[in-house]
Amino acid sequence: ERRAARSEMTSLLGKTEQTLSGTRTPPTLGMVMFGASVQLSAAAVSWLQLTPAGICLSSLSGCLADAWASQVALTLALSLALWLFSLRTIPTTGTSDPSIVDRLWSILPALYSWHFYLRMPPGSSGHSRALLMTGLSTAWGLRLTWNFAKKGGFSGGEDYRWAEVRTWFPGLKWEAFNLVFICLFQQIVLLACASPAAAAMRSGAPLGLVDVVAAALFAVHLLGEAIADEQMWRFQSEKYRRKRQEEPLGPYARGFIESGLWAYSRHPNYYCEVMIWCANHPRTCVPVLAQNAC
Repeated sequence: ERRAARSEMTSLLGKTEQTLSGTRTPPTLGMVMFGASVQLSAAAVSWLQLTPAGICLSSLSGCLADAWASQVALTLALSLALWLFSLRTIPTTGTSDPSIVDRLWSILPALYSWHFYLRMPPGSSGHSRALLMTGLSTAWGLRLTWNFAKKGGFSGGEDYRWAEVRTWFPGLKWEAFNLVFICLFQQIVLLACASPAAAAMRSGAPLGLVDVVAAALFAVHLLGEAIADEQMWRFQSEKYRRKRQEEPLGPYARGFIESGLWAYSRHPNYYCEVMIWCANHPRTCVPVLAQNAC
């Protein structure tokens, strides 16, 4: 059965009323919770058994003394705080608003990386690698935050897709989805993205070819993501300008960009985003934060 919902996608450029038509029945809440629980459980088992985070179960002082262990604890606390903050809109709208999670997405990985770097012991041989990774993560965060801001991401409102998801999980189902998938699961994903920086602070190996290749891949895909987002921004800017001026839309009539990098991929920015974080992991062994990490 096809499902459709109408909502507004808003940016500083203009407003386009969307008709969201699914090609298949949306997943059940049980399926979503099962998938999230499996991945969260895998992260919990790996991090508690194979990294210093396990000390948090037995020693508060030991937990706070270790950069990675304390960051895991802080991220869990942040997840709870974000969920409680999202509930503030229930008295006025009848539903929670998790938009704060979207606004922190481009900020937290760089902050985590700086936390790991600044907690390194003086004279540690891993300083160069950690600083390189932290610098690249910061460049990624600054670019993505600027791209999000210029489109109105910090001006209020929420991502139009959440309105669609609420139709899948109405009422208390949405609140459960918000807690587990949006506020908790996404925070664990962001910490996992920054986890190679924590592994770097434990590495005594000097910078080598792997670091150079990984840094180059990160930089190339960061540039590709910036180009793709700028091409989309210019396309949408001109499209809305023509609409406001009531000019013929011409090549903008379809509404979708099909030039530049977008001529070769439906989502070149998403591809580059995935590759950016994949480029970080070759610098560390698996599991990422094992005591004997490379």
